[in-house]
Amino acid sequence: MQIMTVLGDTPYIFTSGKDNLPIILPLKIISINPANGTLSTPLNKTTIITFNQNILTGPGYANITVTMPNGTKKTLNKTITGNKLLIKATYGWNPSLKFTVTIPKNAVKNGIGSMLASDFKSTFTVAR
Repeated sequence: MQIMTVLGDTPYIFTSGKDNLPIILPLKIISINPANGTLSTPLNKTTIITFNQNILTGPGYANITVTMPNGTKKTLNKTITGNKLLIKATYGWNPSLKFTVTIPKNAVKNGIGSMLASDFKSTFTVAR
């Protein structure tokens, strides 16, 4: 059995209990490299955050930070490539320090404008 209906301005076809509505997955971070809590990260390591979908810059993109233990923010180069956010310290990471990566929930979005459900934080410690 097939039923045609219009919801708003969009027609949808319902067939045998199934519909043709797209499945919209929430935007999520699926990995970060270096992993949370990593020790002995190389001085020139690029941090790679991988999402479950391709991403675009969101309204909070400028608020992505990597901070030192004393709260000082590192100067960063950030790049989006497909579903990856790449973060590199402009002048390298300071040896023997623990850094905190913070991705605000509105920093990136998917193609339909969905953003992260909450802020994301992860830490890594740089080698001597």
